[in-house]
Amino acid sequence: MTLMRRRPRPTYRQYAQRTLGHPASEWAAIRSMFRRAFRSPTFAGFWRYWNPLFAYYLYYLCYRPLAQWLPRPPAVLITFALSGAIHDVFASLVTRRVFVLFTPVFAVYGLWVILEEYFGLTLTWAPVWLRATAHTITLLGTLGVGLLIRRAVA
Repeated sequence: MTLMRRRPRPTYRQYAQRTLGHPASEWAAIRSMFRRAFRSPTFAGFWRYWNPLFAYYLYYLCYRPLAQWLPRPPAVLITFALSGAIHDVFASLVTRRVFVLFTPVFAVYGLWVILEEYFGLTLTWAPVWLRATAHTITLLGTLGVGLLIRRAVA
């Protein structure tokens, strides 16, 4: 039996270059991040390009280790929830009070990615403007519902 060897983890610069097609330090990388994320035919694809620095660390320090022990869906869900929790920690530091919004919202984003993959949902048929609109509505709509729930609970 032969063991498969994993490729060594690339540096962040290599990851950003591969993901965005530009060195991370260039303004072109930021334009590419927005362009590629909002043009993506899937919500999972959107997250592959959105905020590559955060994505790099979440992938290599959270998702990949979890995926060694768990099936993909729970690993994806936990990774998205952790991302939301990190956002909540920063929001709590800024507001100087416990702030819980992003953890459940990002868990919903993770659930959407899982369902999209399970059912094979894609916007490959849609023009770019419709893909961008769908991603924006998904992001803002989920965030808006999260804010309404947060306000109702508070």
